[in-house]
Amino acid sequence: KAGDWGIDPNRIVAMGGSAGAGMSVWIGVHDDLAQPNSDDPVLRESSRLAGVVALAPQCSYDMDVWLDHVPGSKPSEILSEIHQFYKLPKAEDLRTEKGKRILADVDMLGMLSPGDPPMLLFSNAPDVEPGSPGYSGNHHPRHVLALKNKADEAGVACEIWFAKREPQLPANASTDSVVYPFLMKIFGLDPAAED
Repeated sequence: KAGDWGIDPNRIVAMGGSAGAGMSVWIGVHDDLAQPNSDDPVLRESSRLAGVVALAPQCSYDMDVWLDHVPGSKPSEILSEIHQFYKLPKAEDLRTEKGKRILADVDMLGMLSPGDPPMLLFSNAPDVEPGSPGYSGNHHPRHVLALKNKADEAGVACEIWFAKREPQLPANASTDSVVYPFLMKIFGLDPAAED
């Protein structure tokens, strides 16, 4: 249907906020999920993206990865119901081979590699310790910094912006002021021609 709807499947960007941001990063860094031999034409399509725009993403859904990046993170052993997040019957299952495969498959930092699409990442939370006003472990700006550092190591283009630390968006600027130029750049379009 892409042709019928005027959609170029090679020019699709995932964009989301919070959990949607994490999912956008996840699909952006995950190996192609296409099933070329499937009878379903949708499943035969590539899942690779042209870009990712993530507003307040998480760097991983393996909570133990957060320990190295996000202040105030708790080890999975003390998160009593965390195994249910991964659809595992009990917490000990996280340490089995199946549990390790699941955790690896939700670790965006672990999957980010050369050839992944360009990313624009933004956080509006303050870079503070637990107990400080505005603290948010789920949306902490260090998720963005962790992804940026890994992207730089992998040679993946990654632009970052913050509301409450450098590089900081101008006071009255909206995220649109950086999203639009990012999209124009990755699609090779001239913003002046779009006016």
